[in-house]
Amino acid sequence: MASLPEDVLIEILSRLPVKSSIRFRRVCKICLNFISKHVKNYNVNHSHLVVKRNDDQTWYMFLDEMLENNLSYENLNDAVPMDHLKIEGYGVGLFCLSRRTARFFLWNPATKEIKTLPRCRPRDISFPEVGFGFNHIKNDFELVLIAQFEEKGLNEDDDYSVKSLYEFVGVYALSTNRWRTHSLCRIM
Repeated sequence: MASLPEDVLIEILSRLPVKSSIRFRRVCKICLNFISKHVKNYNVNHSHLVVKRNDDQTWYMFLDEMLENNLSYENLNDAVPMDHLKIEGYGVGLFCLSRRTARFFLWNPATKEIKTLPRCRPRDISFPEVGFGFNHIKNDFELVLIAQFEEKGLNEDDDYSVKSLYEFVGVYALSTNRWRTHSLCRIM
């Protein structure tokens, strides 16, 4: 195989099953190139994902014309607490999932990997608007969160209540595994 041109070798390797290709990702630079090509091929060949949920279980499967007679569901519950789960977005093979508690997860159904994202600070946020996608300029996945933050404290009756309400933007970058937050304005 060493005598094959690099582009031919990458093309051949990109058609391997995802699990096989993941083993190569730390071996060399060529392997990193073929893994990104593999993701593109996988997305073309597995373009339909079905998620099924009942009271206490969530399952998913790919609809692949070649495997029509061999359909099987994979259980997603062990990796992510599924109560109140919402799909926030999708980009280049990754799903961004969230829970009402402002917890976010990145899920790659092809590799069955789930990453729990660090919490965005401040923690007491409400009414979030979320956007998720791949930033081609930075070559990175990003999650953008626009939300309100409640600053709480004691009022004149010594009751614990909201003192001020602020709007802010949080931007999560997968490459750094960090949030950057920017205050917008005070609402009250």
